[in-house]
Amino acid sequence: MGQGAGSESIYNNANPAYNRELFNEAHDFVIKAWTTTRPLPLRGQALPLPPRKPVGAAGAEAPSPDVDTGVGQSGDGGLVRPPPLSLPALGTFLEPTLEMVKLYRDTAAEEGYESGPENFGYLQRVVVAETEEKAQELGRAFMYGGGINAFARPEWMFPPGYNSKAATRRLARVSVDPNSGDEALVLKPADTPEGIEANRNQIYGRFQAEQDNLQLICGTPDTVIPKIRHILETVRPGIFSLWHHHGPVSHEDRMTSIRLLGDEVLPAMRSIADELGLPGPYERLPGSRPLAAPVSG
Repeated sequence: MGQGAGSESIYNNANPAYNRELFNEAHDFVIKAWTTTRPLPLRGQALPLPPRKPVGAAGAEAPSPDVDTGVGQSGDGGLVRPPPLSLPALGTFLEPTLEMVKLYRDTAAEEGYESGPENFGYLQRVVVAETEEKAQELGRAFMYGGGINAFARPEWMFPPGYNSKAATRRLARVSVDPNSGDEALVLKPADTPEGIEANRNQIYGRFQAEQDNLQLICGTPDTVIPKIRHILETVRPGIFSLWHHHGPVSHEDRMTSIRLLGDEVLPAMRSIADELGLPGPYERLPGSRPLAAPVSG
């Protein structure tokens, strides 16, 4: 379940300032549809819906299926409060991600429960090939058309009213590469060959920096796995999602990458997760562990 970025609110002709309110009401409706046997109306401020039949043959499912929601940057602690949701970070820099984990953990403690790997996830762009040279070639496809920055222009992603003031202050730091100090790439519209070429050079000039800060991992299984392990050790997520190829990549190369991921990378990731003790939300329900009493002494 996704809250959606400001750009997605604008695309759907919805006021971004009401984004969280819309998300909360939609979340409540979905949970009620899973867990009640009676026709359910939703008389919210944003989504006034007529009575509807519940979902499923039995009409109710208890406990309700697990729900998680993704965030692209540091937001607020609203997802922590009961019922707590798993929070996957969508390809964020590691340092701001740890700040987000701390925000979640502190707010969870205020609510009386202990958070852990079951509460967190991480999305990582990964390119795997049989040789390093091929992986570098394929990895450049992630930069095609501006890559994520073609979607994540700040004026569309985070319009006025979308975030709280505290989250906006965090975003000012999140948009800066903690390793290089470079600001996030923001392209200017271009309608001349010279302008287009300048934008292209700026986009592909970021390719190595994307790898240096682990926003993008390219390589063979032997070189990719240690980098993924570093992320698992640092963020300790119970959910780890792989963002596979986009851009101009052949079907054959995509299938080779999927095969290598399935045969070598994913089994290694599961072993590392077992070694590090990283249960997911299907193994340990988020919010199920009461906060441990402080040790006096």
